[in-house]
Amino acid sequence: MEPGVVSPRQVRPSKKWGHTVKKLLVLALVALGGLLVWRKVQADRAELDLWTEATGSEN
Repeated sequence: MEPGVVSPRQVRPSKKWGHTVKKLLVLALVALGGLLVWRKVQADRAELDLWTEATGSEN
């Protein structure tokens, strides 16, 4: 092979690299889903606290 010429094997990413990228994408999606669930739970708690304060039990 001539100097400066890149073989096709060097150009294509390996299968292992493709699996790594897929795993990272899945991990990112799971983390994003967890964040969205956490924010929803926090918002629901805040709303419940607000209603509890507004209606308060007067014993």
